[in-house]
Amino acid sequence: MPRLEVGDIVDTNYNTGPYRITSIERGARKRQNEFNSRRA
Repeated sequence: MPRLEVGDIVDTNYNTGPYRITSIERGARKRQNEFNSRRA
């Protein structure tokens, strides 16, 4: 089960400043929530 998707990788490439980690965490949590909602 991958924790990061293409969108998250793109975020890391564009957000090279202090927002990088926050952006990754938000993207990962959002996608994980959507994934769980679909399987529930």
